[in-house]
Amino acid sequence: MNREITKIGLPGLDELDVIELEDSLDPSIVQFETQPIEPGRYGEPATITAIIIISVASLKALSAWLMKNKQTKHFKKTVEKFHKDGTREVVTLELDLSSSTAPEAELVKQLGIDIDPRLLS
Repeated sequence: MNREITKIGLPGLDELDVIELEDSLDPSIVQFETQPIEPGRYGEPATITAIIIISVASLKALSAWLMKNKQTKHFKKTVEKFHKDGTREVVTLELDLSSSTAPEAELVKQLGIDIDPRLLS
């Protein structure tokens, strides 16, 4: 079984998130999927999942977006990892920032992506 990650999904986005991601990422590496409104819920906007193809450039842009998206020194975000073997894995990223934390490397580590953190600097 090949556990290499090929894509990352960001579920639960709103329209503003989509606009910001479109501005941050190359359109050829991201697609957006609208999630239908659950039965019995009316008047609430549908949420969107961004599916991002993994590359050093996309990880840099995604890291920057995740960090820009938060105003606090702690954030929590759920992402999906898509493996070459077709399996999906849901991961919750949590990051407490300090002056010694390298956010991009820490995010990549939490995602479990095998990439040299020096490539992200």
